[in-house]
Amino acid sequence: MKTNYEVYENNAGGLALLVYENGNPMYLHTGYEFMPGQLTEDIRALTSGAIPVSEWDGNEIDDVPIEEITKGALVKDATTTYWDAMGSAAHLEFGEKYSE
Repeated sequence: MKTNYEVYENNAGGLALLVYENGNPMYLHTGYEFMPGQLTEDIRALTSGAIPVSEWDGNEIDDVPIEEITKGALVKDATTTYWDAMGSAAHLEFGEKYSE
């Protein structure tokens, strides 16, 4: 099982984490802009082997259209941080306290 993730920021500063398993979307959570530091924690847990679908609450995969999320700016994925694409919410989340 291959797990990847993408973080998107919309024009209103909303942050969303989209997790893929074998290329298929399996977990989506939005609203990280209201919980500074939680997105960073979730990414660390994910890269340490956490399984969001069975271990985390708040899966919005059936409630929020993925197309709506992916209209935002891709600001981070499993291999790259796109600093130039970030707005203020993503910079606050990943700026000074996040190390790859």
